[in-house]
Amino acid sequence: MTSPRFTHLAEAPERAIPAPDSRGIARAGLPASITLLSLLAGCGGRADIPVPNDASTRHVQIRGTADETLGLRVFTQYQSTIASCRQADNLFRRMDGQTRPQSVWVESPVQRTGRAYEARVALDHYLPGECGWRPFVIGFQVTNPEGLSTGQFIPLGGGRNRLEPGPENRIWVGAAAGAGGEAGSARDGHAARPVGAKEIRPMLLLCRQQEIRLARAISCVLDSPRELPLISLEAQAVQVDFRDLTAVPM
Repeated sequence: MTSPRFTHLAEAPERAIPAPDSRGIARAGLPASITLLSLLAGCGGRADIPVPNDASTRHVQIRGTADETLGLRVFTQYQSTIASCRQADNLFRRMDGQTRPQSVWVESPVQRTGRAYEARVALDHYLPGECGWRPFVIGFQVTNPEGLSTGQFIPLGGGRNRLEPGPENRIWVGAAAGAGGEAGSARDGHAARPVGAKEIRPMLLLCRQQEIRLARAISCVLDSPRELPLISLEAQAVQVDFRDLTAVPM
């Protein structure tokens, strides 16, 4: 399962951060060549700014322990699920059917007491709206005292990368069950998604340094192989523990 690119995440909690959007916009008075380049540079589906749900009722507590040497932020990515709202990086990709959902990250405040932490995540933070906004994944941005962070490697060319700090996807959110008890919907243009479980096993994430093409980062991975952590919209609590192994040589 993959997710769209994320932007650099702002510090303010509860702030929504949209994923990059490169839609081309034709403007009056521009030469035809520039207008064509704009269309080729980006091609988007129907735009729909998600509207916060003032009557949110579906909350899941993300809690556990984290070594005090680790900084921890919790984010939830929301995605559009209606086919007409999907976007493409450019016109050629849209013509080839290579589109992706619109997406927004929302940060939840983290309360810490010693090694214990807790974050309250609203799974219905947004109203569905015209694009069928729904939670897709819960991610964690982890940092260490050296300033290393989890995130995404961005190729720079010449055999080098840079790190774009951000969360790692670790807990996926299932779809709402329909009247027949099945998840997903034909209207979103995708195969039906699993509903997920109300309870999942506790997770232990081991955080280590990694280096790819001269760029260093932190990656926090499960201590042992297991099933995909997929929760339902009815989940109430998930335990996730973090251990700092970033001082161990790579």
